Amino acid sequence: VLSLGVLYVFAVLPIAVIYGLPLALVVSVASMLAFNWFHLPPVHTFTLAQSENWFALAVYFATAVVVSELAARARRRAVAAEQREQESALLAELATELLRGRGLDEELDQIATRTAAVLGVESAEIELGAAHRPPPGRAPHPLEAADRSVGTLYTPEGAGANVAARHRFLPALAALLAVAVDRDRLEREALEAET
Repeated sequence: VLSLGVLYVFAVLPIAVIYGLPLALVVSVASMLAFNWFHLPPVHTFTLAQSENWFALAVYFATAVVVSELAARARRRAVAAEQREQESALLAELATELLRGRGLDEELDQIATRTAAVLGVESAEIELGAAHRPPPGRAPHPLEAADRSVGTLYTPEGAGANVAARHRFLPALAALLAVAVDRDRLEREALEAET
């Protein structure tokens, strides 16, 4: 009967992978109590006749907790890797689009929309140049590259933006926008000089 206790780890593992460690701990305790109730003598009670059964239950619970933590950690790493991949893909696409020669003004709304998706907020707006007073209900996030203010990103106030993604992604976005702004300025200067 004690060897069946290993099976309850399999009940805990999918919960840990899908929902994370807190719920997996609850399922671990519930599984341990169910195993005691249905399989360990005296059956249909929460008391145990033999002291080694307490040790077996403790070992199974500890195993379930460790497995849950490992599964939850693997899930967190997978989510973080997916987030970084999404950020990198967007930056690569933006670099291609902006350096291809398309005007920055044409691309700004699309860049803001895709940035909102990466940060996990419902909407975003990008304003180039010096920061003004933020619109009502909007939180400002400065876009700075090489100690130079490129613009400001506005997201809904109180939105749960991914803070780690914001710290990783916004400096790279600001650097790309700075290059695009400089390119547009140089093109205008070249056109004026030619004129």
